[in-house]
Amino acid sequence: MFALKEAVLAKEKGGDEVETTIFYMDMRTFGKDFYRYYEKAVDEHGVKLIRCRVQGVMLNPDKSLSMRYFDSETQEFFVSDYDMVVLSTGQVPYETHQKLADLLHVDVDSRKLLPTDPYDKVKLVKPGVFLCGSLMGLTDISEAVGSGIAAAGQVSRFLSGLDVSLLEEEEIPEPTAKDRDEPLVSVVLCKCSEKMQESSVDFNALGAGLKRLNSVGEVHILDMVCSDEGKQTVLDLLAKSKCNRLLMGACHPFMYRKSLKNLAKKAGFAASLVEITDLSSIVHRVFFDPQPVESGKRDYTRLAYNDLRAHIENLKLKPALHVESLSINPAALVVGGGIAGMHAALSLAQRGVDVHLVEKTDRLGGYAGTRIEHTIDGLTPVSMAKDMTIKVLEHKHITLHKNCEIVATQGSLGAFETKIRDVSKEENFYLNHGAAIIATGGHEGATGEYEYGNSDQILTQAELKDGLASGEIDVGEAETIVMIQCVGSRQKEGREYCSRICCIGAIANALAIKEKNPEARIFILYRDVMTYGFTEQYYTQARLAGIIFISYSLDNKPKVELVDGSPVITFTEPVLNAEMQLTPDYLILSTGVDAEASNREVGKAFGLPINEDGFFVEADSKWRPVEFLKVGLYVAGVAHSPMTLKDAILQAEAAAHKTYAYLSGRKIHTAHTISRVHDAICVRCQRCVTICPYGARSYDEALDRIIVDGATCQACGMCAVECQNNAAEIMGFSDKQIMAVIDAGLSKDPVAATPD
Repeated sequence: MFALKEAVLAKEKGGDEVETTIFYMDMRTFGKDFYRYYEKAVDEHGVKLIRCRVQGVMLNPDKSLSMRYFDSETQEFFVSDYDMVVLSTGQVPYETHQKLADLLHVDVDSRKLLPTDPYDKVKLVKPGVFLCGSLMGLTDISEAVGSGIAAAGQVSRFLSGLDVSLLEEEEIPEPTAKDRDEPLVSVVLCKCSEKMQESSVDFNALGAGLKRLNSVGEVHILDMVCSDEGKQTVLDLLAKSKCNRLLMGACHPFMYRKSLKNLAKKAGFAASLVEITDLSSIVHRVFFDPQPVESGKRDYTRLAYNDLRAHIENLKLKPALHVESLSINPAALVVGGGIAGMHAALSLAQRGVDVHLVEKTDRLGGYAGTRIEHTIDGLTPVSMAKDMTIKVLEHKHITLHKNCEIVATQGSLGAFETKIRDVSKEENFYLNHGAAIIATGGHEGATGEYEYGNSDQILTQAELKDGLASGEIDVGEAETIVMIQCVGSRQKEGREYCSRICCIGAIANALAIKEKNPEARIFILYRDVMTYGFTEQYYTQARLAGIIFISYSLDNKPKVELVDGSPVITFTEPVLNAEMQLTPDYLILSTGVDAEASNREVGKAFGLPINEDGFFVEADSKWRPVEFLKVGLYVAGVAHSPMTLKDAILQAEAAAHKTYAYLSGRKIHTAHTISRVHDAICVRCQRCVTICPYGARSYDEALDRIIVDGATCQACGMCAVECQNNAAEIMGFSDKQIMAVIDAGLSKDPVAATPD
């Protein structure tokens, strides 16, 4: 997947004239967005994909590179010249694993990783120790972020069971804003930013220049505001100040912005009238200065002056923005009673949160917990689901609602009211909660391809697994079994994604058949084998067991016809480049994972986005993998995308921790910066209502006006962009402020009367 993304990026930056080729043995690009990356790379940018074995790379005298490879499709050797060769080398365990293992007195496992709980990837076998990121094994960014959240959740659960004294965070009351007084700005500058580059800013000249500006009441230049001594000095200075607005310039303020703002609040400055800017960024921007004067102090000083002056102009015109405190209903709603949903519910309940668990059927466990007895890596989902069901039923903080469906939700941030339909009783009831986790799961995909449904000898992988477990399917006398992968998947006419678990499921069934009947001939027809990470060992084990893997392309799929009720499969063997025909005892189809049909109703009720495949769309695929854009709503498990059981449990823990962190605050404050409506010039077109990604805007027919929910609005500015009448405005970002900032940024005024 990373190679595909980089190839697309290279094409976008270098243009279509750059020829880009990806050589691969198996294209391990799994997940719900696979086909879209593939389509963008191949169809839009002309990236070539060649399945082959690279024999070697040679450096030519002219510094070009020659690559020799064996093309698996044409069965020929080729030599091609390239200007650059990029190697995908994969990940390996750090040496740190062994050092940590010695420190913790545990043994690394066969993969040289720290040993973790069989079901929980972030929990070390040693109680009280948790892992995240690449310490767990092979991860991408989203998995690393999710594991970090899950590990924090496990720590929270662990500590909640101990007698631990908790420290209450000091709450500083919001000062009364003096927004009716004439604007007077106090400026505090930290000289620590000089460390970014020696003598980069002349603070004496900078301070003198700022003092000459209207509305600047005072300028203080300190050595280091981030130290305890510096913070006390700032507090003492601001406590004596007669200014009503504050601008602070420091280096990397993102590290301590909150503590500096708290100092300002203690000194009586309204939070919305305090700005903290990063002075160290000046050393980066000087190289892009459109009007450089000379190299040296004065360049940086003038840039810092213009930057600070822009902030001062903004503060001068900025109104005081007020916040409201809203109580949060401390209860949580979990939609879906599968393993992920039950894990999330138990995780919250163990920390004292009241949970409503809603399941649409009369049985807990979901697809994995009711259909899959065991997995190839030794997990037992059905047994696990039974144990979790008992814990759910017995837990005092969990209320179970079976045979129930989500109908609608209303309310606002931290105070939702959800309408539930009890299907068995044919009646409705309401649940009040402050947050919700969507864990609706998924199921095996349906298919009509390859004569499925027309012969008892044609089964899906799930049907084969059930039959082998129950003994209803006897493969002891079977001579030939054929499996076809990617049935209806990874193509435009079907599922435009890889379901991630089908290949390993097929290999698990094939190995199980080999155990019962070592003489059986098993053929797996595949497009790409998706045994990613450490599951590659099972692929190797299958080949050593004599299972034959034969690749096929989307343009040349296997053909199946029934002869006397038995399937006959015709396909092209790529090594021999010959057409072959088999009459197996069983034809097994890997049909992928489909999203639950109820996702669309649940998404509509909560106002959550659903992609074209029916899965929920998270706020950000990398950095916010279990959150929605709407605050207080989270996603876990296969409701997000097809995934393994361990990944579903990890996401459930991460979603539970996010929910707990949100609910444990007991109250929330609306943002200072939100959108508002100038009703006098609003034409009621409601375009802003439609475009708002958070559902923060609505049209009140009784009042005949647009209403903004201040608790839900995230001040993204989409409404202001969409409004053709300038009726929508983000508070604190008026046109007058923005133009003043632009004028100040382009100013050519001298910083101060300083000698050359």
